[in-house]
Amino acid sequence: MLGVAALIAKWSLPSLPITGWATLLGLLVVGLIGGNVLARWVHGARAMRWVIVIAMVGALISLTQGLIQL
Repeated sequence: MLGVAALIAKWSLPSLPITGWATLLGLLVVGLIGGNVLARWVHGARAMRWVIVIAMVGALISLTQGLIQL
């Protein structure tokens, strides 16, 4: 929600070259298709755990970078 609020406040999208937008869209499609394929073999509980682990690792990396830049 915060990202959407920032886009609404600025009333513009980030400036990316066409190749950047195309790459972003392509990777989004690959992620959606790949997720649907993996859902056949990975159980829901395990997937939820991995989502939490990946989110926590990302948060810790962001926190560490912020503390280093102080």
